[in-house]
Amino acid sequence: FDASQSEEGPKRKRKRKSTGAGEKLSRPGIVLGLINGSLVLFSPSHGKVAKTISHSSSTSALVSVTTAEEDGNEATHAWTSGADSVVRLWDLREGSLIGSWKSEERIPYSCLAVRPGSSNEATDAPEVLAANYAIQLLSLESSTDSSLDAPSKTRKLASFTGHASPVKTLHWESSSRFLSTAEADRFVYLWDAPEDESKSE
Repeated sequence: FDASQSEEGPKRKRKRKSTGAGEKLSRPGIVLGLINGSLVLFSPSHGKVAKTISHSSSTSALVSVTTAEEDGNEATHAWTSGADSVVRLWDLREGSLIGSWKSEERIPYSCLAVRPGSSNEATDAPEVLAANYAIQLLSLESSTDSSLDAPSKTRKLASFTGHASPVKTLHWESSSRFLSTAEADRFVYLWDAPEDESKSE
């Protein structure tokens, strides 16, 4: 009996190990924005860079990076704000740039947050919170004649003001309510966002 029990022990350990490794490898881990405009996917479990994603149109420092989650907890898309005032959507699985949008104010956003339930596909006009001192809810629509090197325009759906310093945290509580905090003031704001375009006018 002792021999059979000792054989089962290692088998169980091996099985557990292989399942865990598979789960870790299927997820990108931490997504970091670099000063040269590239994205790095870092794997904490392996202690190394798993993938670097870049595009010729993204050469300015990335000021803010956020991910949109699909398929459970696996992040498949990342949104970035660059010092060139362009918001970009990246496909983390394919390692490619999907779309880009230029701010009308041409001011870099210090923080981004994708609206829950908003599509990750550039053609479906996803909605994103983008902030500096003020917070804007933007619709990111793609023009038919635009390319990745010529960003599309953003459309403002709503604006939220109140912070006295650059916003550093945006967090959606639901699809119609979000929290914000800023760099130097001591306030946490809870905002109601319009459900559709007709409420934002």
